[in-house]
Amino acid sequence: MYNCTSGEINPITWFKFGLLTKECAINNPTKYVMLYPGFSYHQNRFIHKIKLYLLQFLPAYVFDIILKTQGAKPIMMKIAKRLQMAMDACL
Repeated sequence: MYNCTSGEINPITWFKFGLLTKECAINNPTKYVMLYPGFSYHQNRFIHKIKLYLLQFLPAYVFDIILKTQGAKPIMMKIAKRLQMAMDACL
């Protein structure tokens, strides 16, 4: 688990945080990694929502279908929704 803070002494931008997170995920993958994280930032909410559904919710839904056909419990949409709720809490 990681904890990250920023302040006036050593500030960090969201862009830099995204790069560091991606680097850590690639260098230290979890046992069950399916996709590596990617980050992009937009000021246009419409573009953001389109990318959110195409790149986060659609793959989660497809993975859940695959899990269900294999007899496993579909959990990816639940994880994607929780991730989105956490990101919304930061706004």
